[in-house]
Amino acid sequence: MIRYCCDRCQREIVASEARFVIRISVQAGDESATLTEEDMDEDNLHLISETLKSLESQDAECVEASRPVFLRFDLCGECRARFLQEPLGASSADQLDFSEN
Repeated sequence: MIRYCCDRCQREIVASEARFVIRISVQAGDESATLTEEDMDEDNLHLISETLKSLESQDAECVEASRPVFLRFDLCGECRARFLQEPLGASSADQLDFSEN
């Protein structure tokens, strides 16, 4: 039997209650990614070759940082509601009370 726990509150999600799956993809925004008719007519082998050469010259950390990351979380109903109210969790950082030193 598969058991699920909420990735936010760590509570076990029993089979009789709803489980919600959050999928997040983090990737570089590329405004030039839309294709046009002109793009379809062009021979892009030269452009692909130049792109591959530039990737070879970049260090591995830079290339790795630009790769897309896909995340998946299981949430209980209560944590789903909290997530939908504030998906980025900005106010949770504001709740921390650091001293002035």
